[in-house]
Amino acid sequence: MYRSKLDYFDLYLLHWTNPIDDHYLEVWHTLIQAQKFGLVKSIGVCNFLPEHIERLKKETNILPVVNQVELHPYFNQQELREYNNTQNILTQAWSPLGCASVILKDPVLV
Repeated sequence: MYRSKLDYFDLYLLHWTNPIDDHYLEVWHTLIQAQKFGLVKSIGVCNFLPEHIERLKKETNILPVVNQVELHPYFNQQELREYNNTQNILTQAWSPLGCASVILKDPVLV
């Protein structure tokens, strides 16, 4: 925070769960504390699957406000979006144009 010269972050995202190094719950607890201290207004995640979110819910009872995932016309993540919706989690598109050079040549999409 010091180097950013900000008093707080509007949104802080926990990026990827990394199954090899399964410490995301520890980090989530830290983000919850940062939110309680007013350092972060909202906390979210990136690339989490339903089982990861369910674990957060079970262990902390605090759900992310957003789940940022790769989402574009060739990868619509319908099941994940539906799950996020049932949990009142916003789905944020990362790379919404995918590989733009391919998508922009698709006559159905352009």
